[in-house]
Formats: sequence, structure tokens, C-alpha cells
Amino acid sequence: MANSKKNVNRENAQIEAFLKDCFARYLLSYDSFFFTADEWGNAETLPLFTDGVLSEKILGRAAEILGLAPEDILSRNKAAAWKWYRKFPFFELLNQFNLSYHRSYQGEASAEEILLKAIFGGESDPPQRYDSENIRKRMMGMLEDVDGYLPGTCHKGAEIVQFSYQTNHFFSFPRIGELIGSFMDLVSRAKELFFKAWEAVLDESEIREYNFLVTVLRLVDNISPHAIYYENLQRLIPVYRSEGFQGNKEEFFDIAHLKFCEHFAPWSCREFFEVPDLAQIYAAYYSNAKRAMFEFGRSVKYFSCRFRWSDEVLPEPDMDEIEEECVKGFSLEAADEEIEHAYEELKAHERSGMGALGGWTMVRVPKTAEEIGEDGIYAERLIRLGGAPSKGGIRQAFRRRHFHGQELLDRASARSGAWGWNDYE
Repeated sequence: MANSKKNVNRENAQIEAFLKDCFARYLLSYDSFFFTADEWGNAETLPLFTDGVLSEKILGRAAEILGLAPEDILSRNKAAAWKWYRKFPFFELLNQFNLSYHRSYQGEASAEEILLKAIFGGESDPPQRYDSENIRKRMMGMLEDVDGYLPGTCHKGAEIVQFSYQTNHFFSFPRIGELIGSFMDLVSRAKELFFKAWEAVLDESEIREYNFLVTVLRLVDNISPHAIYYENLQRLIPVYRSEGFQGNKEEFFDIAHLKFCEHFAPWSCREFFEVPDLAQIYAAYYSNAKRAMFEFGRSVKYFSCRFRWSDEVLPEPDMDEIEEECVKGFSLEAADEEIEHAYEELKAHERSGMGALGGWTMVRVPKTAEEIGEDGIYAERLIRLGGAPSKGGIRQAFRRRHFHGQELLDRASARSGAWGWNDYE
């Protein structure tokens, strides 16, 4: 009996390991989909098995996310797990792209170590590429200079704590043209299935493929930022039709966008500039491409440092004011304005090179000629691509329409009644 239970537990552990490997294969993390919060607000992963009992909800949802059949997971079907990797070259190319990027930071780390860090992140030492202590000293020199004409910039007797910095650089990836081409193929297939569903019921294999593409592209609605999996798409099509959409492929980016693009910077490799019109081509898939290129190019020139002073006292929240706001009610438009104001304030600090926000002090430290090297040339080219078309910048391919006030509330309300919600606990 004991051996039987031990065998069952071993089998369950192997199934769970197989499932997490399926997520990792496509640069996804199981933990980011299936979690709950403990009493302190910390995330806790929800297991597939609890005390030997399978969670059918998690199994079904995981199968939907990965475009697999539930039985493929339970039987640890390796052929099924590799299906999308074989069909779409994008994933092998993206893995190579990410490995090239992380190797440009981390020297001789093994491919497996780099890939695991790319997928799961986690705490790590500052990149080996730069001298963290030297950057910190230069930042302190800038603060002391400013303190000479703006007393109080430096906190006398206080220490710098929680120091960190961010920067960008260019690296080599000769297959960037192939990667963008394979990305376009992925989006084309997603669009094909998206609009086919407007006219007919997709078969089981098409549903799985579509759901998988929704996951990896992070295909979300433009009004309510939820992933449009097939179950939800069926509910949303009447909503879209009521808003005047006809189901034409040209309407795709008026309905949805690809959040994957927000974390993908193909222009970070030098060969991006060698393929004619590649920047303009990619901009047809990402409405914020121009701004992202400009900001990346500028960020290459600096270390964006941030820290706290040890004597910094954060203001206590005004509970009376919070209660008053709650009584007045929540306004989507006001929330949008507040977020936009915070974003613009942060960007203003970055542009000026120094500022403070939310208890953090931010300082932009210019790179030395040795630190920036040939990257300075590529940074200027990228800044130009993100600038005015008359000065060599790409054309804005499209703009996402933003709604406000009652129209936004009406559209959001129509969607809220259509979404399918899942509770995995």
C-alpha cells in the first residue's frame, strides 16, 4: 500500500514537472498563471496536485494556455509538447535571440543557465559588463556637484541604500530578419483564426492552435486588457459586431493588440539596421514602436540609477482623503489621467537626469566613451528612427484609438458581461 502511494506521488510529480517544462519550452512560466496571495500579499504557486488530488480546473486551463489536450499533459506526451515548436520557427529563433542577449551580459554562463534566468528571472548580481561600484561613485560625484548649488540634494549623514541601475546596449544577432519574419507568420495565423471564428465554429485542433497563439502573443482586447481566448472570443464577437466591426482582417488592431511587443526589442541587435525597412515593417504590428525605439536609443547612452536615502521618511497615507475618494466613486477617466501624470513625471525626471519620486531618488549617469563604445553610433540611428519622418524617422503605422468618459464605460461594461472568469483554488 505504501509503495502504491509512493508510486502515485512520483507519477504526479513527474506530470507536474512535465507541465512546467511545457511552459518553459515556450518561454512561459507556470507560476505567473497559477498563483494566489497569502495573508501578507505574497504570491503562492497553485499546484496541479494537492494531497494527491488533481485540480481539474488548473489542468483544463493549462491545456487551454498551451494549446494541448488535457490527456497530453497527464500522459506526458512529448510529441504534443513539441508540436508548436516544430510548426513555428519563431520559438527556436526567439530562444537564440534571448540567449545572445543574455550572453552579452553574462559572459561564459551555460546556455541552460542563461535560458532559465531568462524565463524565471530572480535576484542576481549586477551585470558583469559594467563596474557597478564605479557607476555608483560617479553618481555620488554628480549629486555632490548639484548639492553645491541646490543644498539638500545630498542628505548629510545619510547613506545610500537599495542602489541599482538599468541600462541597455546592442548585441549581435544576424538572424533578426528571420525572427521578425517568423513573428509575422505567427501573427498572420492568429489573425486568420481570429476572424475565421466570426463566420464558423473552429474545430478542436484550430481552437488549440488559436489559444496557444493568444498565449504567446499575449493577444488582448483594446478596451479591457484580458486575453481573448477562444471561449471569450465567441462571447465577444456579438459585442464587436454591435460596435460596427465587420470581421475584416484590417480591423484586427482596432480590436486587439499584442502585449508581447511591449517586452520585445528587436532593435537591440545591431543587424536590425542592416535589413531595409525592418523598423517600418515591425511598426505595423506595434503601435508604440516609434516611442520604444527612441527611448531605447536614448537609454543606451546612460545608466539610469535609483536609490533611497537611509533617512528618507515616506509620507503616511491620508486615510481621510482616501475615504473621501472612495465615497466619490472610482473614475476610469481620472485613473487614466493619474497614471499618465505619473508616467510623464517619471519621464521628466529621466530627461532632466535627476529627480525623486515615491521615496526613490533617480540619477542618470552618462556612460564613458569606453563604456558606450560603438553602441553610440547605433543609438543615434535608433533615436533617428524614432524621430520625425522628415529627419529619417519611421512613419507611425497606426494609432490605437482611446475612448474616454461614457463611451469608455459603455464599451468596458459590454465586455465585462462577456468575459469568462476562472477560479483555480
